[in-house]
Amino acid sequence: QNPNAYVPYQVRTGDSLLTIISRYLQPTVTPRQLQTLNGLRNADIIGVGQTLLLPREAVRTTQAQARVSHVRCSQPISLRGQPLMTGLSLQENDNIRIPANCSVAMTLADGSVLTVPEGGELEFQRLRSNPLESAPDVRALIRGGRVHVSVNENMGRTAPFQIFTPTVVMGVRGTEFRAAFEPLNHC
Repeated sequence: QNPNAYVPYQVRTGDSLLTIISRYLQPTVTPRQLQTLNGLRNADIIGVGQTLLLPREAVRTTQAQARVSHVRCSQPISLRGQPLMTGLSLQENDNIRIPANCSVAMTLADGSVLTVPEGGELEFQRLRSNPLESAPDVRALIRGGRVHVSVNENMGRTAPFQIFTPTVVMGVRGTEFRAAFEPLNHC
């Protein structure tokens, strides 16, 4: 099974499957579904400290915080029709193209940093957060060039941090890595 498919939740005093659903999950999830997913014999009996798995796709999310933290470029870079500058908030579906002799660094709310050097192009396909995890759920697509990623190791990351290229998906356990994609030139 995909370890990113679930969010672990530790049961607290006063919790029931219904209160967990009402606080953290989409209203389409039923107690019966959580009971089955977690192999519970009785949906009314859960213990304080017990860890339940919640389906990630059903956890309520909001836009994660991410900001441009550094821009080095002698020419303007545009994003959503405005100049790309330090402090600009980033959003899902933002596609950032870095011209020659330029670089851009982006910092996520958990302190992780993505740096895209010249010639790189990066799209944030998913940039979400939820109340159960301290780190954001990130899915970025490298459309060309390179990206250097420094993941904050102090966040106890359970949320997925995925870097894709048009041909490869990377799953990384470390906190520092680089990825690149150069399209093949067909004659």
